[in-house]
Amino acid sequence: MEADAESLWSQLQATGKERIKDLCRNPLRLTLLCATWKVENALPETMAELYEIFVNFIYNWKGEEFLLTDEEKDKLTNEQKDKLLDKIKNDLNETLGKLEKVSLDGEVSRFRLTHRLVRQYLGKREAKSSLLNRALKLGWLNEVGVAAEKPREKVYGFYHATFQEYFAALAVEDWDYFLPKDHCDRPVEGKRYRIFEPQWKQVILLWFGREDIKAKAEENEKEKEEFIRALVEFEDACGEWNFDKVDRGFYEYQANFIAAAAINEFKACSLADEIVRQVVRWGFGYFNTEKQEWRTFLDPIKEAAREVIPQTIRPLAIAVLIEIIRMTKNEDTRRKAVESLEQIDPGNPKAIAGLLEVIRTTDSKYTQYQVIESLDKIDPGTGNPQAIAVLLDIIRTTENEDTRWKSAEILGKIDPGNAEVIAGFFQFIRTTKDFLRLIDLHGIIKGNPELITGLVKFIHTTQDEWASGEAANSLGQIVQGNSESIGQLIEIIRNTTEDDYIRCQAANSLGKIDPGNPEAIAALEEILWDAGADKYTRGRAAESLGEIAPGNPQAIAALVEILRDAGADDSTRRQAAESLGEIDPGNPEAIAALEEILRDAGADDFTRWRAANSLETIAPGNPQAIAALEEILRDAGADNDIRSRAAWSLGEIAPGNQQAIAALEEILRDAGADDDTRWLAAESLEKILTTRNTMQESSPP
Repeated sequence: MEADAESLWSQLQATGKERIKDLCRNPLRLTLLCATWKVENALPETMAELYEIFVNFIYNWKGEEFLLTDEEKDKLTNEQKDKLLDKIKNDLNETLGKLEKVSLDGEVSRFRLTHRLVRQYLGKREAKSSLLNRALKLGWLNEVGVAAEKPREKVYGFYHATFQEYFAALAVEDWDYFLPKDHCDRPVEGKRYRIFEPQWKQVILLWFGREDIKAKAEENEKEKEEFIRALVEFEDACGEWNFDKVDRGFYEYQANFIAAAAINEFKACSLADEIVRQVVRWGFGYFNTEKQEWRTFLDPIKEAAREVIPQTIRPLAIAVLIEIIRMTKNEDTRRKAVESLEQIDPGNPKAIAGLLEVIRTTDSKYTQYQVIESLDKIDPGTGNPQAIAVLLDIIRTTENEDTRWKSAEILGKIDPGNAEVIAGFFQFIRTTKDFLRLIDLHGIIKGNPELITGLVKFIHTTQDEWASGEAANSLGQIVQGNSESIGQLIEIIRNTTEDDYIRCQAANSLGKIDPGNPEAIAALEEILWDAGADKYTRGRAAESLGEIAPGNPQAIAALVEILRDAGADDSTRRQAAESLGEIDPGNPEAIAALEEILRDAGADDFTRWRAANSLETIAPGNPQAIAALEEILRDAGADNDIRSRAAWSLGEIAPGNQQAIAALEEILRDAGADDDTRWLAAESLEKILTTRNTMQESSPP
């Protein structure tokens, strides 16, 4: 079973099997193909051949049990049964085909067959030996309800619409049924032109894939060749069209588009190369040698041609598209051609080579970026050495940061373990001007130990302190929960000879990587106690402790000790208090420390302001905090911003508090207070009084 699966997968990836591979994206077709596949098999060349395999599988699977009546099973010899089974299969195929032709020609409900129509072709259901009874037992037809216009009449549906189209194709003996053979330049009276009716398109393609149209193979090919030529040379007599942007009539384009799809079912067609070249020309334009310029067609023509390109013979289409990419100087045309390559056949070596050439040669940075992005879709994770070389060169030479970032991202996906890729990746990191976007590459770095190690090594060794710090910060977001990076960041933090800014960023990264990690907490405590570290680094360590250690007793103890340390700078103490409020809300020592900072006239204004802000967060309603804020508010010598902040904070933490109300009223009466402070005092007073009134109204009498 495993060998069969591997064999099928290998065949589906083969060049030239793109059409079959696309068909098998449908779950029903894929299921049937898997059920019929054996290691020794070869994939069919055409859609018709694929459906022939499916139909024969259904017949062989259900066989005698479903196709023969009990009487036939009992009375007939094995030889007679085999002959009868063959006859039933042929009769069913032929009659179902006739039925489906009539159905497809109908104006409404093409896929819902009335009981009257079905009975006309397949006989009465009551007769056990009728074709209708056998078709229902096989599952070719299923009863699906009643007719909307006649509720008492049953309605049947086919097993699947594509089988309906296949049986219809089997019932067409001559292509004259699709396009009158005696057509010249005007409609033939009394004949239908089914090539222009969309419901017949798949039937026409299936007809081209048949091998039994004529008795001999050469006659088969001749018949198909004639049909293709008739499509290509079709004239609609809708006027002369010899303009630059329109070179033929509407129906002539439609006939050619049918031919372009049909040659994918009839690859031996002598006109195939000419047809594909023409359709791509309509889709993307051509170089006018006389005018020495690139010419394109009207948008509706371009769009229709581009839609049919993936349906035609792909290797031919790829070759022509690559030719256009090489020749055209029109960047929009190039981009559209690249998009078509991306859709037609991801992984095709010629398509990849064409994209790489565009990357190397285009003067447009936008086109270069788009093509690099397309390379990710058309050549994902293959380790292509040519692609690696081109992308490394882009990183080394281009000045466009967006293009360099996209190249680095694609490189990481193509072959993340490649030594040359890793070297190029870190060359890029050393020279990029936009470290904040390093997080964009988290998907690549996260699963790659070499890249993680290299990034940490870069943080250790670079002479650019800002770049090193930003890299450490990004690393924290990239490698959440990665034990190796935790250890490396701890090592950076503990290295006292390391630059303070780097240690600070490493500490911050550590907080993001692994909340609650005991080694991370210990490392942050260590830097917090390092009197030699600058206050910013110690403050960041305190901040990180607040993020990663909720409820941790060691972290709480360390932060409390910093608060008690008279030698610690105000900024570190304030951050320690704030972090303590986060990991241990309501902690009295944190509140006391913040109050002390608020009262300390020697503390800088920003620190006092932040202390008031922290108190607002961690101690709503706390009497000591309220008292400290009142003291700041009444201190005429305090900075105006600090007094304003104290007024605002009182409104937040002291709802209904009488002392806070008195302090705010006093500020409002103080003619010496600045306008901002008085305004915030009024706003806070309103908030406090409103809250008090609400509380009184809701209290029981």
